[in-house]
Amino acid sequence: MNSFLFLTFSGVCYSLVDSAHVKWTPGQDVEDSSSFYEDLWKSNIDIANATLQTRFLQAMQMGNLPVEKYTIFGMQDLYYMINVTAMLREMSEKKPMPEDIKQFFKGRFNSYEKYLAYLLNDFSLTNESVIVPRPAMASYINNYHRVMKKYEPIYFVVALLPCSKLWPYLAENVNMTENNPYYSFKRDNQGGNPAKHFKGLLDGYQHKMNKKTAHQIFRQQMEHEKNFFQSSYTEKPILF
Repeated sequence: MNSFLFLTFSGVCYSLVDSAHVKWTPGQDVEDSSSFYEDLWKSNIDIANATLQTRFLQAMQMGNLPVEKYTIFGMQDLYYMINVTAMLREMSEKKPMPEDIKQFFKGRFNSYEKYLAYLLNDFSLTNESVIVPRPAMASYINNYHRVMKKYEPIYFVVALLPCSKLWPYLAENVNMTENNPYYSFKRDNQGGNPAKHFKGLLDGYQHKMNKKTAHQIFRQQMEHEKNFFQSSYTEKPILF
C-alpha cells in the first residue's frame, strides 16, 4: 500500500457525523445549559484540550509529522471503523430495544457501513485481518465491547459521542494553513453536526440513565481518543 494515500485520510468520526458536504455554521451545535448532551462535553473539555497538545497533533500542526506515523494512524483508524461498524450492526439488531434508540443504531450502522465500503475499496484492502491493533486502539475497542455487553443500549450511544464531538473540535482548533501537507485533516474534519443525531436522544433519556455512569463512560472514551492520538506518535512504527 502506498503510504502517501493516507495523506488524504480525513478520519471516520467527522465523515459519519453528517454529510461530507455539510459544513458547520453558527447555530448548528448550539449550547444549551440544560442539555445533558452539552454537559457531557463541557465536563470533559480538559481532555479535548490535552489531546490538542499531544506530540502527534503538534507535529501535524507544524507540518513535520513523519508520513509513516500518519499512515499507521490511518490504518488504526480504519481498524476502529471496521470494529465499530460490526458493533453497530449487532446493536441495530438487538431485541428488545426502544424504537428511537433502535433507529439511531440503524442510522449509524448504515452510515458506517457505506463509508467503510468506500474506504476498503479506495485503499484496495481486501483482507481486513491484516490490520493489527496497537495497544491504544485495542484498549479503545475493548472498552466499546465492555459498554455494549454490560450496560443498557443508551450507554453505547454515550460511548459513541466522544469521537463525533472531538474530531471537529480538534480540526477547528489546530492551527494549519493550506500549505500544510496535513491540511486535509483540518479541512475535512471541520464542521459536522453531531447534535443532529445525539442531542435529542441523550437529552430525552437523561432522567432514565445513571448520570454518573454516563459521565464515566464518556470520560473513558475521551481518554481513549487522547491515547490514540498520543500513541500514534510515541509508538514505534511497524513498516510492512
